[in-house]
Amino acid sequence: MNDNIKTYLKILEVLRKRHISQKSLAEQIKIKPSSLSRMLSGKYKVKLENLEKIAKILNLPVSFFINAEDTPYEYKNQDSYQVSEANLLSKEIDLLRKEADLLKKENALLKKENLNLKSKLKK
Repeated sequence: MNDNIKTYLKILEVLRKRHISQKSLAEQIKIKPSSLSRMLSGKYKVKLENLEKIAKILNLPVSFFINAEDTPYEYKNQDSYQVSEANLLSKEIDLLRKEADLLKKENALLKKENLNLKSKLKK
C-alpha cells in the first residue's frame, strides 16, 4: 500500500472515530466536499496546505498522517517541509511544561480562594 493511500486511510479513520463527517471537515478547511471526497478516495493528492489544516482541525501532528508506522521520518515536498521526531517531541515537552506551569498557577489560585472562603465562613 503506498504512503498516499495510508494517509487517506488515516484521515478517514480519525473522522470515523470522532464522528466527523467529510462535509464538516471540508467546510472547516474551506474546500468543496466533493474535492475532499476525491482526495480521500485517492483521485487527488492531498496538498500539504490542506493536510496541515486537517491536522490542526483534528488536533494531531501532520506526522500522524504522513508516517504510517509512527516512526521517525522526514517528509519533503516543493516547500521543503521537514519534520523530525526529535523536533516534535521537543515541542510536545515545551507544551507539557507550559501546561504544568498553568496548572501550578491554577492550583495556587484555588488554594487562595479556598482560604478566603474558609475565613468568610468563620466570620
